[in-house]
Amino acid sequence: MIKVMSWNVQDLFLRGGRERRVEAVAAVIRDVDPDVLCVQEIRGYGPQRSLRELADAAGMDCRAVPGDYRWSDDGDITEDVVAIATGDADFHLGLMWRPGITSVPGSWRQIGRAEGGLWHAAGTIGLDVGGPVPLTMVTCHLDPFRPEVRFSEAARIASLAIGRTAVVTGDFNGLSSDRRADGSFYDPDPLAERGWYPEAIFQVEWDDDPDAVARTSRRAAERLRRAGLIDAACALDAPWQPTSGHWDGDPHGPRRVDRILLTEPARTALAEYRVVDSDAVRGLSDHLAVVVDVDPAALT
Repeated sequence: MIKVMSWNVQDLFLRGGRERRVEAVAAVIRDVDPDVLCVQEIRGYGPQRSLRELADAAGMDCRAVPGDYRWSDDGDITEDVVAIATGDADFHLGLMWRPGITSVPGSWRQIGRAEGGLWHAAGTIGLDVGGPVPLTMVTCHLDPFRPEVRFSEAARIASLAIGRTAVVTGDFNGLSSDRRADGSFYDPDPLAERGWYPEAIFQVEWDDDPDAVARTSRRAAERLRRAGLIDAACALDAPWQPTSGHWDGDPHGPRRVDRILLTEPARTALAEYRVVDSDAVRGLSDHLAVVVDVDPAALT
């Protein structure tokens, strides 16, 4: 089995060299022992160096082989780059994998605001995980404030996965649109019970009628679903569990904004889904980690 983990590590390295959480975050990663890891919210100056530091501490690799030679800052030719997608808003995303897994040469790409209109960024790479075909990994972090921008971003994320054996992970900053067998949404709408609150403007499906019933927007998730991306938790009918809302000051309360999606050629290999919920994880980030197990032999 190949274990894929996704975790928003909340402002890691924002304080640069004074970051003290690295070893604790790495300890959680080593305990989960993923084969592939996607992280969101690598912050601060020098994100390439930061991702290398985290990968080294976790015992993982993050060196991708580009399709052509790149010049390093000191003028030397280098044949590898760090798999980190740098965002204009200083929210970066990284991909790591265990030694023994190799990246497909030329498959690493980062997409930001200029190329893809993404508020944060996205990164994608092909990995040889021992199956009959490479596994395309995509990690993303959608806009936290504007549902209409998340809808636009979803199309760009989908373009990285359509037609591929792909796993898409990230912090989607919104609810899933996948449904259970009985037709109900897998993710309940918090507004249905809680009602309106000011910060809901960052989540709500807008209606100019002030008396309309407020509903959380699922348009970005629905765009991904219609593109053929399947929510792992719903596909396996796993018990519902939030990934955010456990920190004081979170205005939205418990929600499942961190997800792992799969295209059909990867979904056929899906074996297990779970949320990593421990005191250590809760103490390190305002997001819990999510994990899926995938059988590489079943990838098509």
